[in-house]
Amino acid sequence: MTRTRTTKSLASRIELDYYRRVHPLRRWRKQLAAAAFIVPFAGLFASAKFGDESEWSPGRVAPSHAAIASDCRSCHGAEGTVTDLACSRCHEGELHVPGNDPAASECASCHRDHRADRLGSDALSRIDDAHCVRCHATAQRTIAGQQRIDAVSSFASHPEFDVHREQRPDPGTIRLNHQLHLTLDIPGRSRNLACADCHALDATGKRMRPIAYEEHCADCHSLELTGALAGATVPHGLAPTDLREELTHLALARALRGESNSIAPETPSSTPPPSPLIRDRSRSAAAADPAVQAWLAATVAESEQFLAATRCAECHSVERSASGGLASIAPAGVPSSWFPGARFDHHAHRATACAECHHDVAASRETADRHLPRLADCARCHGDRENPRAPPQARGDCVECHAYHPHRETMRDGR
Repeated sequence: MTRTRTTKSLASRIELDYYRRVHPLRRWRKQLAAAAFIVPFAGLFASAKFGDESEWSPGRVAPSHAAIASDCRSCHGAEGTVTDLACSRCHEGELHVPGNDPAASECASCHRDHRADRLGSDALSRIDDAHCVRCHATAQRTIAGQQRIDAVSSFASHPEFDVHREQRPDPGTIRLNHQLHLTLDIPGRSRNLACADCHALDATGKRMRPIAYEEHCADCHSLELTGALAGATVPHGLAPTDLREELTHLALARALRGESNSIAPETPSSTPPPSPLIRDRSRSAAAADPAVQAWLAATVAESEQFLAATRCAECHSVERSASGGLASIAPAGVPSSWFPGARFDHHAHRATACAECHHDVAASRETADRHLPRLADCARCHGDRENPRAPPQARGDCVECHAYHPHRETMRDGR
């Protein structure tokens, strides 16, 4: 039997409403699209609900803020802004220049977080020069109002350091001949002194430790006495009244031990001890004896005159009394820092020889010589980013050398 195929019979086999039936692939695609939209928002809602808000962060926070990276509210207020109150909960200290610039009175106006991915670990503290020159492009005065800060718009326009430009006097009173100390053939030493023998870094590696008599001077400049107290030494740093008390104690102790009659017999200037010897008498009885008192007074006076004329006066500015004793010793007055408004890391410059920045030390004979770096010494390595001819070795932006939040005392002292 022949099968008849007509257009109508063929058309009846076509599903005319096929488009109404959802294909399994289409269903999965819609479900995946909905999940891709819903799941991230659900995660953000859950993080906000249960305290982890790190997903809302526009970027990685500085390492110093890592402990609060998941708690946005610790810094951001209700409106999303960072207030000074939030900063002061953890950070103590003064604003940069309180009341001088309204914009600078807000911490977040300069310190921007969430940039550690691009700028590294110091992104929060590394302030761009644009924030500094906003005020310092014109001359400023310190808070005390007694010193003027010159206009600085870039490293290229930075003036010479004040200590050189103003020829500030050295407030130190210690007498020191660098040339003598660096070239003198000292007995018992296999080599001459070098800078590092006296100038050593502190625990931070940034600044030099203060010179200490016991550590740096005592080996060559002893406080050993002569005459009736030969062989004895006195501590360094005693005031004149304390020195006399120490000398009296040493003299009386020697007399009580019976040593005073054998001390420096060849020295005719030494006052002979009282006779008979007092070693068998108590300290109080011996001290009350007029003869012992006279001997003690003469011995103390002789030793004090010797110290004032030789040991102390060799390094210190000394005022002597009418009798030749010590009236006063001027404080050392050595500055702990010549540039209190700047910061410097000696350890970071350890590859640089001392003489490259501290010039002519080996030829210096005068105490008043100041062997301090000049601006040109810094400019050899720290260039100006805006100057294409500047050397590229090290950064030359403001906060590389200047502390952004100086104390009031620092600002009064100047750069």
